[in-house]
Amino acid sequence: MYPFNHILYVCSEQADEHALAHAVHLATNSQAKLSIIYVLEKDNHDFEKLDEIEHSILVFQKDKITRQCQQLAIDPLPQVHLVMGKLYLEVIRTALREKVDLVIKEAENPHWSDSLFGSNDVHLLRKCPCPLLLTKPNRPLSGYKNILATIDFGLFEQQSHLNDKICQMAFQIALGEFAQLHIANAWDIPYAGFASIWGGENKDTEARMWQGEQQRRYRQIEQVIHPLVLQTEGFTQPQIHLPQGKPVDVLPPLIASHEIDLVVMGTLSRTGISGMLIGNTSEEIISQLDCSVLALKPDHFETPVTLASS
Repeated sequence: MYPFNHILYVCSEQADEHALAHAVHLATNSQAKLSIIYVLEKDNHDFEKLDEIEHSILVFQKDKITRQCQQLAIDPLPQVHLVMGKLYLEVIRTALREKVDLVIKEAENPHWSDSLFGSNDVHLLRKCPCPLLLTKPNRPLSGYKNILATIDFGLFEQQSHLNDKICQMAFQIALGEFAQLHIANAWDIPYAGFASIWGGENKDTEARMWQGEQQRRYRQIEQVIHPLVLQTEGFTQPQIHLPQGKPVDVLPPLIASHEIDLVVMGTLSRTGISGMLIGNTSEEIISQLDCSVLALKPDHFETPVTLASS
């Protein structure tokens, strides 16, 4: 059983019925309410000033969504939100207003300017107040066979809580999908090369450092997942991976080699120049993946997006 009560599916121009079918699959497994949003991107939000073309687009999209829902035999039919404005803003506002606990959206094709200005996906990754599931286009969406939870043992307390949250979510989804669960922590010791110099010993000193750190990481992961293994009565037994190196370098090959369908990971945004939200390395990793990604925020995250339209 997935831990979701209200799922919001973002209908876009490129998304097809398979993406909607996947949202229905998750909603059914969770016994969750499903809503759909279509955003006509426009600076002017006034529905009273719709021109003929804009009105035709909205009518067409609503008819298209209704037909797709009927073909999938969705009962009851989902509530459809037809909105004008910036896509990521209106999705977040709807999620806040409707108390949504999962947003599903097909990932956009990356553009060279996205890293500079931020695509809708990047904005949602940084600012969406609830879990965000980005599905890759043109991939089977009937279910997951291999799920990977990526965790990080950083310096901040919120990372510890986020690790628990990531693993709990991954365990629940793996249990619901009868999928193989993997847990990964990418790690490194930047100063290890100086160990023999500092210690005045041979390469054995450095080797012991690597082995000790790897064992410490393994114990940390076991401490996180042990209660979850007990809760599932041992039904979900994850494979633990400790790739050595920077996450952006070592995680994508690991994900490809194990044919991962879904990656569950955290996004820790920080405030940068002029209050702009800047993501962490998770965004760099996501851009390299050819699978779906479920991005989670730490507890007490507050989106900078407000309900009032600008």
